Amino acid sequence: RTVEGIFVALYRDPLLLDDSVLLRWKELSRRTFLRDLAPSRQAEEIAAHYHGQAAFARLLADHIAGMTDRHAEELWQSLSPGRSAR
Repeated sequence: RTVEGIFVALYRDPLLLDDSVLLRWKELSRRTFLRDLAPSRQAEEIAAHYHGQAAFARLLADHIAGMTDRHAEELWQSLSPGRSAR
């Protein structure tokens, strides 16, 4: 549940990702760094060049797979206060 919850949250809102992950996506996709775009353009960029991209989903999966259990549990708690990781 924790891993799936983290994946869904980060997929829905890539702005929750660390800069290092967003910079990696910038390199892979050859797109503008998401945080360099005006806030009014970020949602459009996410819809067009993040969602529906298998490579972005893979990047998220790899990022989550590299997390320690403790980090994943803490992140899940921060993303969904009041929910149990178990």
